[in-house]
Amino acid sequence: MKKKTLDLWPKSVGKRFRTTPLLILKQQATLLRERTHDVLLAEVKTDLVGGKLRHTFYIVTPYLQDYRFGLFSIVYDSERLYPAYIVTVNEPRKLTSERELIDELKRTFRSPETKRIIKALISGKTNPTGQGQ
Repeated sequence: MKKKTLDLWPKSVGKRFRTTPLLILKQQATLLRERTHDVLLAEVKTDLVGGKLRHTFYIVTPYLQDYRFGLFSIVYDSERLYPAYIVTVNEPRKLTSERELIDELKRTFRSPETKRIIKALISGKTNPTGQGQ
């Protein structure tokens, strides 16, 4: 008979944690890789800027020497998850909840601009916005 392991941890450890913006972004990065069959990858880079966490979502093209395109950043106070801000080429938008974050990410990923960028990166262009040409 197997002896039960003595568990000294408090009951609160292991309870469901809030889903963080970083986890949501990493899940979407994994899905982009699966959807494009490894033609495009995504990575999330995190840095601390003035007491705020900044997660930048990059689309990576391994067939173009790992060219990276920064699609957007999510910024929030390191002490709490919300409010958060999504920073794109447009004005930053304030997000007050996980639901708002998910809705805004859905709009960003499904936008005509993002679709155009993805199409350009798949076709091998290193300037997907077409600016500066």
